[in-house]
Amino acid sequence: MLKGIQKNVMVVKLTSSPCFEWAYFVLRSERDDLRQGEMVREANRIISESDSRGRVGCRLMKKWERVMLVVWGALGGGLAVACIWLGFLLFL
Repeated sequence: MLKGIQKNVMVVKLTSSPCFEWAYFVLRSERDDLRQGEMVREANRIISESDSRGRVGCRLMKKWERVMLVVWGALGGGLAVACIWLGFLLFL
């Protein structure tokens, strides 16, 4: 735990992002001249740039994708067990 260090933090509630509810920005101590409106505009600019470039990488799986993942996993696991079982039968 750090003692004696003070950081200014700005919290932005995001309503349009499917990935994030809140964004936290730690402000530099040498930039005390910014007003709150300018900070919010800059934070929104940073968020929109990262979202439009695809750097965020938030992609929620749809229900059918989760079902197919489970189905393919079960089929692959069953095939692996069947191959091992067949290998033991043939070589014993």
